[in-house]
Amino acid sequence: MEKVTLGIHFVLRMNKVMNGLAPIYARITVNSKRCEVSIKRKISMES
Repeated sequence: MEKVTLGIHFVLRMNKVMNGLAPIYARITVNSKRCEVSIKRKISMES
C-alpha cells in the first residue's frame, strides 16, 4: 500500500491586499502536489 501525505495550510495573499483586507487562501498539498483555493474570506491587516 502506497503512503499518502496530506497537508492543509491557510495563507494570506499579501500581494492582493485591498483597503487593508487580505484574502485568505487554503493551500492543500497531496503527495507533493500543491493547489491553492480561495476560501472567500478576508482578514484585517491592522489586527
